[in-house]
Amino acid sequence: MTFSRKEFEDRIAKLQAILQNRGIGWAALFDDVSMLYYTGTIQSGVLVVPAAGDPSLFLRKSAERGASESWLNEQIAPIRSFRKVAQAVDCKGPVGIVKGRTTASHLDLFLKYFDESLSVIDITNDTTTLRAIKSQAEIELLREAGKRQARVFSQVPELLQLGESEWTV
Repeated sequence: MTFSRKEFEDRIAKLQAILQNRGIGWAALFDDVSMLYYTGTIQSGVLVVPAAGDPSLFLRKSAERGASESWLNEQIAPIRSFRKVAQAVDCKGPVGIVKGRTTASHLDLFLKYFDESLSVIDITNDTTTLRAIKSQAEIELLREAGKRQARVFSQVPELLQLGESEWTV
């Protein structure tokens, strides 16, 4: 099951509200969890979310694949380096980064194309909290996953034999 465009738009809107409340001009999201949660694709790249306005997705590999997987299909651009991101974005103010899921070397590669005075603010707790609060669509998906898991587990007793190891089952 994939989520609706509205589901992804709501996720972005909630992140933008946090950015605005904290005085953060924009967010740059690199990690797989954030990429999948906010875009629907898990490719290598960066999602740029301004505090107000439309997000942009910059992908290192296949922009075509990204367009087929993501709701952001019109805001996807291929990149070879983060230099193109720095040239393309017009975001002002400090940048929010999920530091808890971004390596220092990856962050350095990104920031070297931006002004040295750019302030970096950790938004790890904010994004984690947003993902922890489930929408109705997420709750429905979790319920369906639970039902499927229960069906599988209900078949386990039929597979077990006295004296047989779990390796042979």
